[in-house]
Amino acid sequence: MKIKLETLQHQTDALTAIDKSFPGMDTMSNDPNANYIYANPLIKYRYNDKANIDIKMETGTGKTYVYTRMMYELHQKYGLFKFVIAVPSPSIKEGTRSFITSDYAKQHFGEFYENTRVQLNVINAGDFSARSGRRNFPAQLSEFVEATRQNTNQIEVLLVNQGMLHSKSMHRDDYDQTLLGGETSPIKAIAATRPVVIIDEPQRFPRGKKFYEDIKAMKPQLIVRFGATFPETTSGRGKNKVTKIDYYRGEPQFNLDAVDSFNQGLVKGIDIDYPDMPEEQASNLYKVKQVKAKELILSQGKKEYSLGVGENLADVDPGFQGDITYAGGTDRELSNGLALAKDMKLIPGTFAESYQKEIISQALDCHFKAEEENFLRPNSGNNAPKIKTLSLFFIDSISSFRGENSSKGWLAKEFERLLTEKLNRLIGRYEMAIDDREKDYCSFLQATLRSLQSEHQDVYAGYFSED
Repeated sequence: MKIKLETLQHQTDALTAIDKSFPGMDTMSNDPNANYIYANPLIKYRYNDKANIDIKMETGTGKTYVYTRMMYELHQKYGLFKFVIAVPSPSIKEGTRSFITSDYAKQHFGEFYENTRVQLNVINAGDFSARSGRRNFPAQLSEFVEATRQNTNQIEVLLVNQGMLHSKSMHRDDYDQTLLGGETSPIKAIAATRPVVIIDEPQRFPRGKKFYEDIKAMKPQLIVRFGATFPETTSGRGKNKVTKIDYYRGEPQFNLDAVDSFNQGLVKGIDIDYPDMPEEQASNLYKVKQVKAKELILSQGKKEYSLGVGENLADVDPGFQGDITYAGGTDRELSNGLALAKDMKLIPGTFAESYQKEIISQALDCHFKAEEENFLRPNSGNNAPKIKTLSLFFIDSISSFRGENSSKGWLAKEFERLLTEKLNRLIGRYEMAIDDREKDYCSFLQATLRSLQSEHQDVYAGYFSED
C-alpha cells in the first residue's frame, strides 16, 4: 500500500499562523557569535516567552505534519537549521521518527522544498552506554551538535523523549570526549547550537516543573508547542483560587479545538459500548486512594484495603479473578501491566478472562459490521477506491498477548479462536453468493482465514511502547 500525503487547508492555516507569529530574525545584533557556524542564526526576542508560539490542534488533525513542514519553512525563509523535538514518551517518539523518515513524507516535502532533506538524529535509552571503559557521546548527538551551516540543504533535527532528556546521561559532564572543541555535557552542547525547540503534547511539560526545566537547560531561542491540551496554572487560595490554561502570549496563535475539528469533518465522534454485567457487579467499585512504590491502598465506601508488593487483589475481593498482584515499584503497576493512578476505579469482574473474551467478541462483531459496509458499498465507477477496515485494541497486559519464550499469550490465542469462528460464519454466509461484489468479499474473507492459519500471519499485530 502506498501512502500519499495531501496538503489540507487547516494545516496550511496553522503554518500561516506560525509565519505571522514568528518574531523574525535579529539582523542588527552585535553578538560576536552571531555567525557561529554550529548554531542557528539569531532570532529576535530570543530566550523570551513573548517570542514563543502555541499551536492548538485537536488529536488526529496532523500536528506532526505541521511541525515537520514548519521546520522546512523556517529553514527556507530564515536559514534556521537546528531543531529539537521533545516528546513525552518512547512510543510517541517512534511514531514521529516513523513519519519523518518515511518515503512518502520525504517525497511529499520534496515537492515543496527541492533538494532539502531532514537529517533525523534520535537518542534512545542505552545510547550512552560506556564502551571499552570510556564514556563517549552517542554518534547521533555528535552529528547533530557538530553539523554546520555550510551544508545549506540539510536540516538537523534531534528527537528525544521526556525521560531521556531528563536522564543523568544528558546532564552529566564527565565524558571522555568533547563537543564543539570544549563541551563535555550533552545538554550544554545542545544549548550551544541555539536550537528551536518543538514540544509535542505540552501538557506533559508544564512550566515550573522538572521536565520544563530540561527544556530551558537547552536554552532554546524559540519554543513552539503543539498540542490538543495545554498545562494549567493556579493562583490564589480558597475562594480566590483561579485556574487558567497556560499559553504563551496569553492565547494560542492558532486554535483548532475539538468543536471546530468535528464541524470540519477532521475527526469523528466515538460511540463506546461495554459488555453487559450485573448491576451489582458494576456498582462494586474500588477506588485507588493511594499508590506508592511499596503499598497500594484501595477504598470502597468508608472501608480501606492495603496491599503490599506481591499481594493478591483476590484477597480484597474474590471478583478479582486470577493471580493479579500489586507489582509496585516506580511504575506503580499491577502484575498484569496495568499502571495505577490515584482515584482510578477498579471493577473486579473486568479482570476476568470471561469478560475480556466478551469484549473481544463484541469488538469483532463491530469490526466486521463496518468491514461489510465498506466492502459492499455502492461505488460510482470502476476506479472507486477500496477501503481497508482496521480496528485498534488497547489491552491491559503485554504478557497476555505475547506470552513467554516467543509463545502466544492467552489473549492472542483467544483472539485467534474467536476470529476464526467469525470468519467461518461469514464465509458460510457468502460462499453461495451470486453478486460479484459479495463473491469478492468471500474471497477476501477466505484469504484472511488462510493468512491467520499460516506460520507468518499478517491479519493482526501488536505495537507496544516497550519495543
